[in-house]
Amino acid sequence: MVLLSPHHHRHVDYIDEQIRLFATSIEGLTDEQVKLLERLTALKTILDNINRIVSAVSKIAQKSKLLSFNASVEAARCGTAGKGFAIIAKEMRDLADETTNTLNQIESYTDDVVEATKQVMAISDNSNQSLGEQTARLESVFPRLNNIVDEIANLNTH
Repeated sequence: MVLLSPHHHRHVDYIDEQIRLFATSIEGLTDEQVKLLERLTALKTILDNINRIVSAVSKIAQKSKLLSFNASVEAARCGTAGKGFAIIAKEMRDLADETTNTLNQIESYTDDVVEATKQVMAISDNSNQSLGEQTARLESVFPRLNNIVDEIANLNTH
């Protein structure tokens, strides 16, 4: 007849408790991963909105450039009387060009952030999947540990 000493019983209980705490910890990490994905999705939405604004301002810059070109043509037709207007038209064109260049930089930066966000989301997805697999593995230990305890208890009763 094999008896499980109180000392060994405490060890088994301790192992069981630690495994459960570890499983709970992994579940908490999984919840954090879900929150991270939600925030990254919100970030992507914000970046999409910025890109829409950049696109709208870009169209305004293009129209401004076209208007400045038309104003330059009309100023040239007026000769010396249109000289002041030609200077304003050139300034409008320069401003439209500067706006376009700035918008291109903003668009480049937001594209970089979108790409980085996609990469972080992929890493987070992989991590979340791995945490789920580890949780499942860990949860499969509980029944086996309980079976061992039951078998030892059965040996003690015989």
